[in-house]
Amino acid sequence: MWRFKTNVMIFLVAVLFSATLFYFMENPAFFSASILSLQDAQTMIKNHRDLAYKNEKNILDVYISDSIKEINELFVSIIYDHQNVQINLEKIKPQTDCEINSQTDWLLILKFKNFTWKFDYGQSLFELPFSGKEPSILLSESSVSLLNWEIKKLSIWSLNQNTDSYHWF
Repeated sequence: MWRFKTNVMIFLVAVLFSATLFYFMENPAFFSASILSLQDAQTMIKNHRDLAYKNEKNILDVYISDSIKEINELFVSIIYDHQNVQINLEKIKPQTDCEINSQTDWLLILKFKNFTWKFDYGQSLFELPFSGKEPSILLSESSVSLLNWEIKKLSIWSLNQNTDSYHWF
């Protein structure tokens, strides 16, 4: 009887392990993270860029330079061609609190707040899933309100390849 119970337990553990392994193989995004490469971070600093973004695999990733400290609120404007792009705001992955400040058919303004000491500048400020043509979604402008209530416009840099060839609108 003891041997039967042991065999059943081994079988159940094997089934559970197989199901878990299958789940992770079917959902590889579970292990993905948007991390700013060291080369891109150095280029941001060298070119005095405050924000960088890339849109690949239907995800808009936005990174903030670690030169921007003591953030109270940060606003990001995203322009997109609503005929070619559908934004999925329900699946946005912000690193801090996020709310929609304004939205039209071609413009989305997001407000980020409650930046804490644990904010990781090496990871994306947010990931925004979308469907449609990747060149049809861009960061247009951004500003930050610092803890001393100073307001600063941020410079933006695209990490995408061939951004000069993006002509729409």
